[in-house]
Amino acid sequence: MKKIVLLSDASNIHTLKWAKYFRDKKFEIHIISMLPVEIDNVSIHLLESRAYANRKNNMQYNKVAVVFEVMPQIKKLLRKIKPDILHAHFASSYGLFGALSNYKPFFVSVWGFDTITFPEKSIIHKSIIKYTLKKADKIFATSKFLSEKTARYTNKKQIITPFGVDIDIFKPDETQRSEKFIFGTVKALETKYGIDYLLKAVSLIKNKLKNWELWIAGTGSKKEDLIKLSKALDISDNVKFLGKISHDQIPQLLQQMHLFTVTSVWECESFGVAAVEAEATELPIIASDLGGLSEVIINGKTGFHVKPRDINDIAEKILHLYENKDLRIRLGKQARKNVLQKYIWKDNAEIMLREYKEIIKQ
Repeated sequence: MKKIVLLSDASNIHTLKWAKYFRDKKFEIHIISMLPVEIDNVSIHLLESRAYANRKNNMQYNKVAVVFEVMPQIKKLLRKIKPDILHAHFASSYGLFGALSNYKPFFVSVWGFDTITFPEKSIIHKSIIKYTLKKADKIFATSKFLSEKTARYTNKKQIITPFGVDIDIFKPDETQRSEKFIFGTVKALETKYGIDYLLKAVSLIKNKLKNWELWIAGTGSKKEDLIKLSKALDISDNVKFLGKISHDQIPQLLQQMHLFTVTSVWECESFGVAAVEAEATELPIIASDLGGLSEVIINGKTGFHVKPRDINDIAEKILHLYENKDLRIRLGKQARKNVLQKYIWKDNAEIMLREYKEIIKQ
């Protein structure tokens, strides 16, 4: 049985999907991670780091200390497991670990922040990304947008592997669609996702909407601020903060909605998984015209692009779709077709599988 080591955050939903997919393809899967998780028939190897354990959050910790603490553990594990492929996810952290291990063959998947914002912090940060990509035998990006950003630091060919969706789980069910006009988003409640602009936009049209609710699923550091803002805007009676929703509950949530919004202001939006999941359930999307969102949402066909931070533009598009049921339905059906053509999870995973088989043959 061929062995694959995923050097990645084991708790991340995308890591879990890759691990389960290749496990089911009869690979022996190991995950080396800073964070714990349990997956049937997948071996998890937890790295120990005092510097990481004492972190303020998942972004603030002594990164140099972490590298020195975990590298001996990683090299020891690789000598023991002897995988056929080492595949690191996220170039600026686990990717760097993989590059420093000098293990071959070595694959890297870039996810967004790692090659969009991280290299611009300093010459050292840029050098880290260039070094990691130079050491990689294959590089994977989730979108054309992200690939173009990554190409600033490497001349190597990149392979596009979108974060597809399971169309048998994310699918429309008209029997679940609410009689109320329900719209909203599923995002972490953080500044970068621009949910405050969504609330402000809705306040502009609140008197033109009837029998409606805005659903905001997720949790984060800005939750209380957003709740206060909804009260200040006098829309709190119609805004439902649903809290953290498990991934297996999201399809049923989307099936009840009429419109999905992604009013992000974050330039590192490299793909837009939540938007694609919503498209798969035949929801039209209103999405900020930036990053990978502009790629997965076809303006005027599967939804509408809006200018980031432009509450008037957001409000206008929401009202337009509220008032035009036939348009909502048509855009929703085209959104599902878009997913069937480009973003079926199994088809996207097959791309990675072919690359694995090719390198193993060699």
